[in-house]
Amino acid sequence: MRKERSFALFLVALMLLSAAGFAVSFTPVTQSSSEEPEIILPPPIVERALTTEEVLSALRTGRLIYTYTTPEACESCEAMKTTLSDFVTTYPAFAIIVFLEGEQEELTVLLPSGEFVPIETPIDVDELLETYCENSYIKPKECLLLQI
Repeated sequence: MRKERSFALFLVALMLLSAAGFAVSFTPVTQSSSEEPEIILPPPIVERALTTEEVLSALRTGRLIYTYTTPEACESCEAMKTTLSDFVTTYPAFAIIVFLEGEQEELTVLLPSGEFVPIETPIDVDELLETYCENSYIKPKECLLLQI
């Protein structure tokens, strides 16, 4: 009987000491504020090339980045610029439009996966919303209405 009692006390002491040892040795893993990536979001409509930090921040927050490149003296491109601006103004938390000058008219979208997808122009706001809903991880409620 004495032997069993000693063994039971030994097990209880072992359990208590192991719990106390675990509690003392446990240190929660926390990320220091200096290691957190800084989010530098550009405005929804930009007329310059984005920095790497701005692109990464936009993609981290689930936004798609539309880049519309036009020749310098493109009178017919103004309507498309207006359409793109209207779309981004309507959904500023979901998309960013970058207007750049180039050799030819071209509209591309940068997906969160890092893939560039060309988009045929001209395109209206409804078609932009449809392509957005097909390619984005974060969707506005209008995307759910398109599925009905």
